[in-house]
Amino acid sequence: MKILCVCNKGNVRSVATKYCLNRRGHDDVITVGCTLVSDETIFMLSLWADMILLAKPVHGKRIPDKFKDKINKSFTIGEDRWGNPLNLMLEEIINKELDLIGL
Repeated sequence: MKILCVCNKGNVRSVATKYCLNRRGHDDVITVGCTLVSDETIFMLSLWADMILLAKPVHGKRIPDKFKDKINKSFTIGEDRWGNPLNLMLEEIINKELDLIGL
């Protein structure tokens, strides 16, 4: 399954989610910061993905309407208060969220 992980700048929450997914055997994972890329890039990545995981629901505003059905509406991490994708508390939150959605 191809998974797109979206956060604000693509440095912390989406990267941490990718690490957690990789450890669970998901190899086709791309991270993106929705505020740093063009609409064309968001479109192309959304087209590529089978599932889109948003750090916060507000990040879904950048996903084109035709791909909104790929967004997992249950997964959410919240505001970035960690500043580091290797933070153990962040990893724990992500792993709980991934367990809840069956990944």
